[in-house]
Amino acid sequence: MSILVGIPFLNMSLTCHRFGFDISSMSAIIGTKQYLEFFDNPHGIIQDALGSALAAGAVVGSLIAGPVWNRFGRRDSIFFAVSGGLLALLCRARAMGLGS
Repeated sequence: MSILVGIPFLNMSLTCHRFGFDISSMSAIIGTKQYLEFFDNPHGIIQDALGSALAAGAVVGSLIAGPVWNRFGRRDSIFFAVSGGLLALLCRARAMGLGS
């Protein structure tokens, strides 16, 4: 197999591994004392929303990545993605009093 054929498969393998690691890390964190105290012992739909936010963001990002890339190009698409990441970071920082 040529190196040019193997590179996309290596990229897919590393990407899937990284995403799986993110999901498993989130699953490990939600049971910790610090998480429960920070989010005021979330349960029910609040816990579900907090736990599924990572996967939902990945789905939405995957759906819009291609059209945004095709329309605006690489540089502007990366700017758009980083801006969305910063917005998400601000939302997480402001979630301090969630549940209280």
